[in-house]
Amino acid sequence: MECCNEASVLTVEDAQEKIVDAIEFKNKTEIVQLDIAGGRYLAEDIFAPFDTPFCDNSAMDGFGFIHDDFKRHSEFKEVGESLAGHPFRGSIKSGECIRIMTGATVPEGIDTVVMREKVTVQGKRIQVHSTPQAGQNIRLKGEDIKEGQVVLKKNKKINAADIAIMATFGMREVNVYQPVTIAIFSTGDEIISVNKTKAPGLIYDSNKPMLIHLLKASGFNILDLGIIPDDKKAIETAIKKAEDADAIITSGGVSVGDADFTTEVLKEQGDIDFWKLAIKPGKPFAFGHVGATPFFGLPGNPVSALLTCQILAIPGLLKLSGSSTIYPQWLTATLTTSLKKRPGRTDYQRGIYSINEQGQLSVASSGAQGSALLMSVCKANCLIRLPKDSEDVAEGVSVEVLPFAFIPGL
Repeated sequence: MECCNEASVLTVEDAQEKIVDAIEFKNKTEIVQLDIAGGRYLAEDIFAPFDTPFCDNSAMDGFGFIHDDFKRHSEFKEVGESLAGHPFRGSIKSGECIRIMTGATVPEGIDTVVMREKVTVQGKRIQVHSTPQAGQNIRLKGEDIKEGQVVLKKNKKINAADIAIMATFGMREVNVYQPVTIAIFSTGDEIISVNKTKAPGLIYDSNKPMLIHLLKASGFNILDLGIIPDDKKAIETAIKKAEDADAIITSGGVSVGDADFTTEVLKEQGDIDFWKLAIKPGKPFAFGHVGATPFFGLPGNPVSALLTCQILAIPGLLKLSGSSTIYPQWLTATLTTSLKKRPGRTDYQRGIYSINEQGQLSVASSGAQGSALLMSVCKANCLIRLPKDSEDVAEGVSVEVLPFAFIPGL
């Protein structure tokens, strides 16, 4: 991997490109039951084994007619019925019709269905209020899906609709990529778990629980290696255990100036670049490999750790997983408050967006934007991305926003 000068500053776009280019797709597959396949990535294209609908069927409860009969008849005789799962087996003659239910097979000869509310029924005599259009209320064979059609593409993340499509074709199992396992640990003598009693000088580990939730929500498995003290041997042992995973993530203790054992061990055992990024919040950031395992060293401040995980680490991990989509979709919104911004770094501020009656998006700041201020995230429902070279942004200007609804776990 091309090494970066420690004194250089990378743009977010350059960092994303370097990470994605340096990560190799895992490409290991397994067969799983359809009912547990949600959230996994397809390892092959799914082809339709038959047409859907598999036959012409009714889109309404009503009566089926031969449309040409409306030129000669104003009243029709009901001669049978077609129910879902119980099709009409007889034949239709001129002047006749059948009662038909939604989803029921349309028998040969019938080419129009009139809904029940638009006819008058007197025993077996059916009068239609007005002449319908030919083909009305009939779903044609193959109208949705044709036999042999690719219905789901390889590398797609399986969602509820995909499960329904595969169940429609009677699939019980599906070939998917194996999930990515991420080893994660925190370092520092001052860090304690939330199940320990706090003492002076100690702080609870908030980053690791936060990152675990974020990563699990994106579909990754977690190997939690706990909190590692500032001891070289302990850190070496943790790194060794982490090599069994598909990727490693840690937060804090990996910046250029940190004189701790984490940095020392990483330099000895890995090919790690300690980057300064043109991002706010978020610099510094470390990326590389320990052996063949990708390593992400996130900043220690919680907002910075959350942001760099989402913006930089997760796209690389999604590539590792086999996802066809690795970056989320940003939207455009109009600022209702001004924002402070110095040129030089891409700024990801936390905001609150809303949609007006005309469907237009507006956004305001969620408050103070410090990298250690988690409440700026808790109160927000989106990120606001301000370009690297921009300055203060005035009210009424259009900006890019990423709704938290687009980010699993937020």
